[in-house]
Amino acid sequence: MSITLNTLIQETAHNCSLHLAAGDKGLVNIVSWVHIIEDESITAFLLGSELIFTTGIRQNDSGWILPFCKALKKAGSSGLVLNIGPYIPEVPDPVIEFCNKESFPLFTTPWESRLVQITQTFGYLIMENESMETSISNAFKDMIFKPSYYEYCVSSLRQHGYSSSDKYSIAVLLQAEGCSPWDSALKKKITFRTELILKQDCPHNSFAFFWLPNQLVLILTQKATPFLRDILIQLNRTLQAELGLRVYAGAGQIEEPLSHLRDSYSLALKVAELARKLNSPSLFYDELGVYKLLMLHSQEKVISDFYQNTLKDLAEYDRYNHTDYLDFLDQYINCGFSIHDLAERSFLHRNTVYYKLGKIESILGQNLNDWNVRLNLLLCQYIKNLL
Repeated sequence: MSITLNTLIQETAHNCSLHLAAGDKGLVNIVSWVHIIEDESITAFLLGSELIFTTGIRQNDSGWILPFCKALKKAGSSGLVLNIGPYIPEVPDPVIEFCNKESFPLFTTPWESRLVQITQTFGYLIMENESMETSISNAFKDMIFKPSYYEYCVSSLRQHGYSSSDKYSIAVLLQAEGCSPWDSALKKKITFRTELILKQDCPHNSFAFFWLPNQLVLILTQKATPFLRDILIQLNRTLQAELGLRVYAGAGQIEEPLSHLRDSYSLALKVAELARKLNSPSLFYDELGVYKLLMLHSQEKVISDFYQNTLKDLAEYDRYNHTDYLDFLDQYINCGFSIHDLAERSFLHRNTVYYKLGKIESILGQNLNDWNVRLNLLLCQYIKNLL
């Protein structure tokens, strides 16, 4: 995780003489590191999110600055600092216009400034911030997966401004089924975009996130929870548009005590898995209706046994006879138990529909017109999405 450009500038205002010349809308950009670069060709080796310093010492005029800015913007740099002096006497107007238009932060610093000292200061703050955010993420992770560490985690979070009396919400992002596991390079790109969205929307010290195998876990405090829905929508759209990734998000119970974080994570994971099965970009536990009852930990074996006992005979018949009565029953339920709609959707004659439903009744030993039977079958359809 990284620090924003705006935070870096604010925290070093007393000893680093930097003046914002253009691109103020890009101050929310994340800074992963700082470099001093004097050659445009080096921009091809940048990884993205770097803040670049330059003196222009290798240039003969100011015509190189605009192409340099464009190359840095294309490389994903977070901003540029021009060392105003004998090699860069002033900033050309076209450069300022470009940076404002593209929200690319452009700073100037006087020739007397010691760039090495400034970059060292920035580098130290970046590493310090990364260490702090890693500590926060690890504390939340240990709280979920190492319950015996709870008190230690609470103490660690307090040191970083997180209150044990606050309420927390948690969400899990999963990749689409059948996709290759996200590698480290892709995770870095996802992390960068996640950070950018969270830091744009959420107050300071109001969120954290960490990686698990093929999962991204978000944790928001009470201050940030109102933005959760928008955050998940933005994440889904951004990852789809910029990285071509389809992700599914699930949120657990909203604003739970810190001591309930472990259970909230388990629910969020189940909701995310349900979202993936239903092909829904995001789902919230508090809005799931009957699924809320079925997702309770104590219900897992009960609902599994209920499903098996209700449909076991039909499933076994299909398996041994290579028939599709279970799928046909699903279609019947999806049609609201309407013979007419089922016949239209399946392109079958009504007599064929009657025959197949009669066969299902015979196998199950149940009357499909009985509303108690229909309720059981409807519940089984919900349960199937959770198994």
